[in-house]
Amino acid sequence: MKKRHDYNLASLTRTGLLARNTLYNLLGQAAPFAAIIFALPLLTHHLGAARFGVLGLAWVVLGYFGLFDLGLGRVITKLIAEKLGAHAEEEINDIIWTGLGFMLLIGLAMMTLLLLLAPVLVASLLKIPQELQRESYIAFVFLGFCVPAVILTSGLRAILEAYQ
Repeated sequence: MKKRHDYNLASLTRTGLLARNTLYNLLGQAAPFAAIIFALPLLTHHLGAARFGVLGLAWVVLGYFGLFDLGLGRVITKLIAEKLGAHAEEEINDIIWTGLGFMLLIGLAMMTLLLLLAPVLVASLLKIPQELQRESYIAFVFLGFCVPAVILTSGLRAILEAYQ
């Protein structure tokens, strides 16, 4: 009887396949940088300096909250890779769901924290101009709801990395 993940593990580490997957990974990382070269001047022109500054602050805040996966993404990658190497594929689903469930809980906690901090961030800590505070607050609320997805993305990427 064939297992659901029945494949030759040695084929995953072939030099050609590994090189091709590395190239795809690098291209996937470089594509957003290429897009931003064209997008930044347009954003700056259409948003204006102050709104573009708020957008930059929002990106920084979202980036910091992305760090709150607490290394679970790397742990998921390691554990899945070990199970694949040991031909214990039946244990992989438990690793995935436990890891993603814990990451979701962390994401929800961080979302709540950002939603609670949003008024203080906008009004005083980030020194956003008075005329932009209302729309900045709304933007940070929307940003808060994105935090769980940002953290879960790390776990989903980890699964793909384990399987190459």
